[in-house]
Amino acid sequence: MKGRGFIMKLKFWQRCAVAMVGVAVLGTASPASAITSETTGARAYGGSNGDWSVQDVGCDAMPVYGRFTEKGVPGFQRMDNKSGCGTEEQGNIGNTITTVQACRDVPVGRDNCGGWNEW
Repeated sequence: MKGRGFIMKLKFWQRCAVAMVGVAVLGTASPASAITSETTGARAYGGSNGDWSVQDVGCDAMPVYGRFTEKGVPGFQRMDNKSGCGTEEQGNIGNTITTVQACRDVPVGRDNCGGWNEW
């Protein structure tokens, strides 16, 4: 009898240990990380899963765009939102997005993302 009680406690202890390890592993799993950028009239988002979005929040008659850098790809990709006030364009680049910049599309002159708008 004495030995049987020890085995029962040991099994209970083992179950507790396995449960604690499972909680620890699940607790360290992180959700997809995101990067956001805002400027006057524009908001951009990029995710570690490649998801992106560009929102026009300015309602100032100027289109907006986002500049996204994708992991392992040189340069940046431009994603436009020319749909107007309160709209959002979205998609998936395919790889982790490492940088995001929200921009206003100034037709003639410099926009907040620097340089003349060559697009």
